[in-house]
Amino acid sequence: MWGPYSRQPYSRKYTVTVLSIARVRITAEGGGFASDEILYFIEEPTIRTQGVIATHVTVKSPTHEHTASIPATPAENTIERVIEIKEGNAETCQTVAEQLLERWGEEQISIVGRVQLMVVLRFKEYVRVKIPSVNIDDEYILQRKEHDLSTFETQLTVGDIIVGDNELLARILEELEVA
Repeated sequence: MWGPYSRQPYSRKYTVTVLSIARVRITAEGGGFASDEILYFIEEPTIRTQGVIATHVTVKSPTHEHTASIPATPAENTIERVIEIKEGNAETCQTVAEQLLERWGEEQISIVGRVQLMVVLRFKEYVRVKIPSVNIDDEYILQRKEHDLSTFETQLTVGDIIVGDNELLARILEELEVA
């Protein structure tokens, strides 16, 4: 652990829990301060999940195509998706297929809940969330925080950003600078 008189950052750990049972602990990757502080959700958080959408993704452009797949997927569990893009070379098709499979090939989860005012949390830090009633005990990345100074509360959004298929494809293509 790096201290106040060293040149190295602290590591941060918080735990957030539902009422008196669940907890969330935030752990930093490269910054923050050491803490095992427990934050309690003021009320049961909203949990949004999205199951596996695809195990095989084929991306086709007018001139190329590429298929990415999760290895050793049994035939009865195979979910195939075919996506067409307006333009793109072999590398573009491969990158898009792999990025789509990365998101679609595993369950996505997003948790939104209110805690007492907490301003020291930083984006991209990991929050350990324990909600025994729904069997959640894992670390999720901090995506969003909103402070309400009138109630001294902070709304935390942790986990995956769940977007629709078209939005996800648009973000990937924009990142690759392909229209």
